[in-house]
Amino acid sequence: MKTERYMYQDKDKDGNPKGKLKVNCALLAEYFVENENLLLVRDRAVETVELYFYRNGVYTWVSDDELRAYIKAYIPIEVQNMADIREVYNLIITTTKYTERDSLDADENVINFDNGMYHISTRTMLPHDPKYMSTVRIPIDYDPQAPTPTPDYFTPFINHMTAKDTGKTNLLLQVMGMAISNVDATRTKKVLFLLGIGNIGKSVWRKLSADIVGNRNNSNVTLEMLEARFGTANVYRKRLIGSPDMSFMTVRELFILKQLTGSDGLETEFKGRTPFYAPFKGVSWFCMNKLPKFGGDDGSHVYDRIMVVETNTVEPTTLDRELPQKLREPDHLRYIVKLAIEQLHTVIDNGYNYTIPQSVKDTGQYYQEYNNSFLQFRNECCVDRKLDGRGKYYLDNCTRGRLHKVYQAWCRENLIKVPKTAQQITELCKDEILDLDKGRYYTFTITREYKEIYSHIYGYDSTA
Repeated sequence: MKTERYMYQDKDKDGNPKGKLKVNCALLAEYFVENENLLLVRDRAVETVELYFYRNGVYTWVSDDELRAYIKAYIPIEVQNMADIREVYNLIITTTKYTERDSLDADENVINFDNGMYHISTRTMLPHDPKYMSTVRIPIDYDPQAPTPTPDYFTPFINHMTAKDTGKTNLLLQVMGMAISNVDATRTKKVLFLLGIGNIGKSVWRKLSADIVGNRNNSNVTLEMLEARFGTANVYRKRLIGSPDMSFMTVRELFILKQLTGSDGLETEFKGRTPFYAPFKGVSWFCMNKLPKFGGDDGSHVYDRIMVVETNTVEPTTLDRELPQKLREPDHLRYIVKLAIEQLHTVIDNGYNYTIPQSVKDTGQYYQEYNNSFLQFRNECCVDRKLDGRGKYYLDNCTRGRLHKVYQAWCRENLIKVPKTAQQITELCKDEILDLDKGRYYTFTITREYKEIYSHIYGYDSTA
């Protein structure tokens, strides 16, 4: 039986081996590092060091106890003792060169699948290689020619969820493709709100995506949790964040969400640690039955970052409780991922822009009006001014001050707790102010009906 170089025996005075085999801990540590693809990963931001082993084409995180178990396997059972194992362990972690955390999964051009590394730019598969420092392996064999499975459970599912809206289907596949990849998703400057009734498949679709990228790379977090103190700790180093089933909520401001869709980094804070800035390159995806309300900055630039995809409004006639398992069958996973990667290429070829159908844009416009109490008031209580023969607007006595007071009264009656301030309304309608001295919005006024309803506040046009 071959004796490895790190095993030895004591010798007598004549130079003959005697006694039991022993372990040269320094040589075993050296041999271990030479024969194992081991990364000692340092994350300066959170002051941690983690161990990753390369197995089956991917670097996998291992605990300290797992590393000791690996070391133990190198030592013959009859001479194993914990003192040697501890010494070898300490030598390994104190002599192995550190790898910085940002070096992992840094190559945006590759996706790690069971059957190799897919190169996006060339659309080719290459063998696994430790040089990619990949810690995420998609658990399928990628097949760009994967056929439609038989029987096909996916197509009826996605067609019903999107009401056969091909634009929405492609957009959902684009988001999944982005989550599967290493591509910096903040380039798209978008977050997905998947909106719809219960039992329509929203959470099934998102949970499937989360399973594909892996639980270690997914964080289930609501907007409320995200905007709370230490909320950003939930998204640190994650590829997919959001909620598979977020209940209705009102959030003071979407401050963190705006940072997530930007490229300047995210101020991250763990409890008991100093805050630091860290990049977030993942996908933000929230599923909900009702759109959340939020205050603070709610200009068009905020809504431009939110893609609201509304699902079918008709529940399926029968709910297949085994659908999640059926979609995870290998033939279905290969087919779905093939479609997602095709759509990922579309996003990249389009300058890292999602293909957003008009139906989604229209829902986004509705969301802006739904969440902005003044826009609701304007749609319900106001009317566009008419032009006279000279192309001038007819002006009544509806000054900005009067309009603001009627709006506040309307908010009270509609139980809107935080109406927009006069300053916010002026900013929102700054392009529609005729003359600051005259103090009117020149394109719209309060309807005659609502002037009468709120006459105790508005007064009368004849008594300007």
